[in-house]
Amino acid sequence: MISRNQISKILENYDKNSITIGVLGGHSALDVCRGAHSHGFKTLVIAQKGREKTYSKYYKRREGIGFVDDIITVNKFSDITKKDVQEELRERNTIFVHNRYFWVYCNFRDIENKFMVPIYGTRDMA
Repeated sequence: MISRNQISKILENYDKNSITIGVLGGHSALDVCRGAHSHGFKTLVIAQKGREKTYSKYYKRREGIGFVDDIITVNKFSDITKKDVQEELRERNTIFVHNRYFWVYCNFRDIENKFMVPIYGTRDMA
């Protein structure tokens, strides 16, 4: 399992003045993004291909409206554990807020053992 020390080392390299709140593009993603936006955070939705339009067209931040700053489109939600996606999340100083989609569509063992991105909340589902 990924240790707290490993995550602490990742956080040491984060720009604390430029934190991004990330979430999978499910039912609660808009709630998370709106709340994060209202507290001054950048927001990022990881959307499954074919579901990104909700975030990119209707809720994308622009000219004083919207609260989703960026979208990463993946073929399937479980691709969030792929190395390149994780690297991009870390480059954006992302703290991930898990939701129901995260635990339904992603493999628990991959989250516990391979997801090297800080999570707000637990990553241990045992």
